[in-house]
Amino acid sequence: MTSMDAAAFGMVNPVIFEHLQTKIDEDTQIREELRNILTALEKQGRTAQSVLSRAHSTPSAQLQSVLSEAEKSILEQIETISKLAEVASKYPYYKYNSIWTRDVQNSCFAVLLCCWLGGLPSKDGQGQPGRLLTIEEVGDILQVPVNLKDRDAFHLTIEEYLLSLISLIDELARLAVNSVTLGNYDRPLQISQFIKDVHTGFQILNLKNDTLRRRSDSIKYSVGEEVGSQFWQQLCQEHGINQDGNLEDFASEGVDRKDVFFYQSDDTRYIPRAILVDLEPRVIQGIQNGPYKNIYNPENFFVGSQGSGAANNWAAGYSAGDTVQEEVFDMIDREVDGSESLEVGYIPPQWENTLKASSLITLSRDLCSYTLLLEVQDPVSAVIFSSE
Repeated sequence: MTSMDAAAFGMVNPVIFEHLQTKIDEDTQIREELRNILTALEKQGRTAQSVLSRAHSTPSAQLQSVLSEAEKSILEQIETISKLAEVASKYPYYKYNSIWTRDVQNSCFAVLLCCWLGGLPSKDGQGQPGRLLTIEEVGDILQVPVNLKDRDAFHLTIEEYLLSLISLIDELARLAVNSVTLGNYDRPLQISQFIKDVHTGFQILNLKNDTLRRRSDSIKYSVGEEVGSQFWQQLCQEHGINQDGNLEDFASEGVDRKDVFFYQSDDTRYIPRAILVDLEPRVIQGIQNGPYKNIYNPENFFVGSQGSGAANNWAAGYSAGDTVQEEVFDMIDREVDGSESLEVGYIPPQWENTLKASSLITLSRDLCSYTLLLEVQDPVSAVIFSSE
């Protein structure tokens, strides 16, 4: 029965739906073919990230073996991506892009992290730690074109590259903390400068992708959390104070003047002379959920009541600061009352190349996390003041 015959009797021709089912079956077959390739790519991606995660517990001098193993895993991913590109290029790119974009981002992230750590030698020779690859360089390593506009084929998009770069920032923020544990005090400074430069670059971009814009906003919070928490973690380790504020067995009582930056509570725990202030809660929450969350005085945390921050608006931040200044200075007064010989503008030696005093309250405007360190001698009180 033809469509015209069926219409004459008021019937719907079943051939229409049979044809649709054929199209659905074809689409399902294509997706299955892609997923079979992506299953292998996902497994290889997990292996590469597992290998690279060992950088958090490996001293820099012994890192080469980790990078060599990671490079082997990345080469396996490159072979699988080549198979994916061959199949995917037969079909409309954006129809199936959502299936593989996450795994491609993970592969791109592994390449970026490996190169930042000093792996995957460049065309000029040996790899250099701290190196950021361009999207074209990542495309060359993965052997895929980038940001295609002239034809419909598999490629690495700008969004995938930028999301991978944000994942790299998140990983480096954690690496900064673990580097101090390994006794490497130079790497956190290198990471801080790198994140600062990347954040500056993101400010140039006019991002239209909502997911990308929200994730890029987290870069500045990684910096603020890194600077604030890293300062106190290093002091705790130097003075033999554990994550609960108690002295380690090897630490000495009072000989190294722990009261310079800490005071003792009634239960003999050491508490930082610190005030942490932020109009937006994410940085503070990161520190409160971090490994040294139990050492701080909970009364010395201040988060803006609205919880929205200044949204990168200087005027809004200035206005919000004016409304909370009395409450914040009451907190500072309470700490100062227990100290003597107040001095303003102290910068710890290990941060002097990164932080530069610009005024009474803003120490690191460039890092998008304003930090005020007040040194008080005999004993000394250090107050960290962080805000947008």
